[in-house]
This record gives sequence, C-alpha cells and structure tokens, in this order.
Amino acid sequence: EFIKCIDYIKDQFGNVVEIKAELVDFNEGEKLVKCKKCKGHIHWLSKQHSVDIEARLFDHLFKVDSPNEVENFLDAFNEDSLKVLPSAKMHRDLLDKINIGTIFQFERMGFFCVDTDSDIEKNKVVFNRTIELNDKDKTKILGDKAKLM
Repeated sequence: EFIKCIDYIKDQFGNVVEIKAELVDFNEGEKLVKCKKCKGHIHWLSKQHSVDIEARLFDHLFKVDSPNEVENFLDAFNEDSLKVLPSAKMHRDLLDKINIGTIFQFERMGFFCVDTDSDIEKNKVVFNRTIELNDKDKTKILGDKAKLM
C-alpha cells in the first residue's frame, strides 16, 4: 500500500496547509497496480511528538576548488557555506538516545553529528551536517570511491 496525493489546499501566503490523499492498494484483485515513480516524499511529525532542534548545514567554504589560485581568496569565499535551521524538528523519544558526538544519517539529507553546543538535559540539541548525501563535487573528486562511502 502507498498514499497518493489527490489534492492540496494552500493558505493566503501560498503555504500548503492541507493534503488530501487516498490509500492505494498495490493489489486490486489479482492485478498488480502499476505506479509511477515517486515524485517526492513527505516527512511529517506531529507537534506533540516533536522537539525543536538546531540543524547546521555546512557547504563548501569556497566557491572554487583552489582558492590559493584566485588573486584574493576572500573573493572566492562562499557566503552560503553555513545555513542554520533554528527550528528543525526531531521526535522527542530520541532525546534519551543522543550524546555529544553521536552520528546519525537523516534520510535523503546526509550524515549529522551532535554538536558540543548541545545541552541534552535542557532539550537543546544542535546537529551539524558533516556529509551531504548527494555531494556532486565529492563524487567528481573521488569518483567510484564516493559511491562506497
């Protein structure tokens, strides 16, 4: 079985506030339902089961491969090398499984490490993304070895 989106409702700001879906059974009688390749994924966590976390998404520090080859290396600095998501969500039951330095793989996002800025006892959790799952530059540099990581 899978869920198929059949409609959605947006608020006055263009944000999706409601999704209308139907449950599709893979087997209709004896015939297997042919489904299209999934176009997207919805990750959902209820407010009552979530806690706020901070997620830090690190990217390449420089816009070029060799900043020492640029006349002024500061011109090659990537202003977007760090994006901070101050109100990301995590399931509250994970709080007792987290320690500083613990590494997690977030689905379709990458690998994250619990930062030393976290205060687990006060429910303050900070995750740093250390490796993006689809890092094209890493694949270009490492070739087939990147697929094994």
